[in-house]
Amino acid sequence: MVMHAFFKSAFLCLAVSMSLLPTLVQAEDWKARLLNQDRCLTLHRPETREVSTFCYWLKKTGYNVEGYRKANWVLRDWQDNKQVMMDNHLLDTLFLMQQWLILEGRSGRIDILSGYRTPSHNARLDGAAKQSQHMNGKAADIYIPAVSTRLLAAMSRIIGSGGVGIYLKKNYVHVDTANVRVWVTR
Repeated sequence: MVMHAFFKSAFLCLAVSMSLLPTLVQAEDWKARLLNQDRCLTLHRPETREVSTFCYWLKKTGYNVEGYRKANWVLRDWQDNKQVMMDNHLLDTLFLMQQWLILEGRSGRIDILSGYRTPSHNARLDGAAKQSQHMNGKAADIYIPAVSTRLLAAMSRIIGSGGVGIYLKKNYVHVDTANVRVWVTR
């Protein structure tokens, strides 16, 4: 019941926000329309003070190897200094979120708190799922400055295609491309 009320208010907030978007985003297949362009991201890693801008997919040629390598690097496990091939659908989810922010007239800044995690890193974390999607390169914990966790969670549910974890006290959202599910941690 609490989760239902949480999402009801979050979706209302997002619906009002999306009603202000241009007709492009209101079209029936708005995801496909937004994805039908060069897919460039700017991601921030607060812990390492990195800012990386890259195009991982180009409309004329498809996946861009150099851009994809940059994506894998910025989403690496920086504590264990390991990287894997990140899931392309996760990159698309982050891209769609960034495009929504830009269309809303907001900063497109997305802070990556966690991307890939090695199994040993994941085991060191209190409360981390034993089968975490982070270990498969299919998850990211994100924070967007000046966007409430509630709105970010609603946006993640609408845009994403997998799990969404809402961490209210820590002020971030987990997005992944595994099975659709939602959880809230207060």
